[in-house]
Amino acid sequence: MKKLVMNMSERTDRMKFDDKEFQILTVKNVPPFVSKLFFEDIFNYPDVRASIGIQECITQEELIRWVNSQYQFLLTDRNTTKKLSDATELDTQKENFQALMQDIKNGDKKIKEVSLILIVEGDKKHR
Repeated sequence: MKKLVMNMSERTDRMKFDDKEFQILTVKNVPPFVSKLFFEDIFNYPDVRASIGIQECITQEELIRWVNSQYQFLLTDRNTTKKLSDATELDTQKENFQALMQDIKNGDKKIKEVSLILIVEGDKKHR
């Protein structure tokens, strides 16, 4: 028969229930342009529990502010990169942001804010 009482300890980087360790990780900024199956591998990874939080819709003003700030970061990176492969990828992202901004201004896009919480089981070496 299993005992019902658990000994729990909480540390800044992990929690321990009896003899099992868990680390809690939070991803608050998911990239804006990801494939439909972006999270698939995370949900199928052994010893990992995942939870996605979705804020239904960001206001248009918040969205425009966010896209503008991300675009500015992208332009800074683009202007300082020397590698052709990086420049090509940044140019593609720049075009994606420009298209997204146009869709937002036309009222064609609804964006959701997504956060991801992971609970990883195992000691530090296993994690």
